[in-house]
Amino acid sequence: MTDGVENLSNLPFERRALGAALRYPGAAITLVASLARDDFFAMDHQVIFEQVRSRVVNDQPVDVALISDDLRRLPPGSASANVSNLPYVLWDEVGSEAALKDYI
Repeated sequence: MTDGVENLSNLPFERRALGAALRYPGAAITLVASLARDDFFAMDHQVIFEQVRSRVVNDQPVDVALISDDLRRLPPGSASANVSNLPYVLWDEVGSEAALKDYI
């Protein structure tokens, strides 16, 4: 956990927070600075967060297509079979970048 944040334990908030990170470049940085993998309840969300975090810390771009491609390259068994499609679902669930602070 980061900054004393409890596990989100709220799947809609997890989805919106990750969706914001995939849609808005600044949101990815905010998400990584505010949360850690263990703050996410859903395992697939943890895996997606790790891909976002890896790109942010390596100063690489973050967007839905890149993250989905990264997820397809994960070793078998490291995520659920359909996790590479999940970023596109999350993309559609987010409101605005400004709302990210309400999700974390």
